[in-house]
Order: sequence, then C-alpha cells, then structure tokens
Amino acid sequence: MSTPKNGAQIYDERALLKKNRLMTEEAAYLLGVTPRTVRRYMQEGKIEFQRMLVGGKRTLLTESIKKYL
Repeated sequence: MSTPKNGAQIYDERALLKKNRLMTEEAAYLLGVTPRTVRRYMQEGKIEFQRMLVGGKRTLLTESIKKYL
C-alpha cells in the first residue's frame, strides 16, 4: 500500500481479495465507493460485518464484498 500526494491510499486488489476480512477503507477501495457508503451498506444489511473485540472497529467479510464485484 502506498499513499500518493493527495492522501488517498492505493491498495493491491489481489492481496485484498486473499484476506478473510477487510477494513472499511479497503472494502470501499475495492467497490469504488467512499467508506461512508460502505458503512451505510453495513447499516442496511447489504454487507456482512463483525465488530472487533478490541477497539470495536468493524471488519467486513471478504466474501460479502465479492458479491458486488
């Protein structure tokens, strides 16, 4: 992953798709939407997620993201 001058992150799509779980920003990158849109999809039940025990952050199941690719 690298960060260009505008602050956006660039991910390796193949590496992301090999992971079991993704962070909100990673899923947004794959889907071509903003992290805010991904959070809305989670609230609407369109994408499965789980909260991490430590820190309470949400992780998304990669399989639920692949349905939209």
